[in-house]
Amino acid sequence: MTDPSIPILATTVAGLTPFAAIAGLRSRDAQRWSADLIPHRIEVSASFEPSSLDQFLRTMTGLLPSRWERPVAVRGIGVEIVGTIDGISHFLLVPAHQADIVLGQLRASVPGARAVPDPNYRHVAPTLAGELATNNTHEELNVDDPDSVASGILAVTGSQYLSQSLCEC
Repeated sequence: MTDPSIPILATTVAGLTPFAAIAGLRSRDAQRWSADLIPHRIEVSASFEPSSLDQFLRTMTGLLPSRWERPVAVRGIGVEIVGTIDGISHFLLVPAHQADIVLGQLRASVPGARAVPDPNYRHVAPTLAGELATNNTHEELNVDDPDSVASGILAVTGSQYLSQSLCEC
């Protein structure tokens, strides 16, 4: 009679090897992507329409990598809203190789918007952060009702934490 632990061990190793390879490739690509980001300070005119921002974010769904790269590639942009004693700043973090596409789309979607590279940008460790995403690439985020989205975020984070972070100015 053979020891059953050998086939179990072999099956486990064979199953975990592709997972470890994909995790390693994604980690390497995420580091490369982060190092390649160029921060842009976003300034909008007084006639800014929130619907134009919605239009811009919808066009960014086209940044998907090719089908074979999706398991290992990291693609996207970063949007940071930083509130300090000096005021609120908006930043768009864009990979250098996609800057022309993303900034051109920003100018087309949000008339009067200026995206100025900010060499003095410093990443601020957030006290409150979130990510909006879907599990299915064929579905869009529901942005039609911002009140329910904000209410949901407040419900998840808890009002105690929110009041704490607001008081730490």
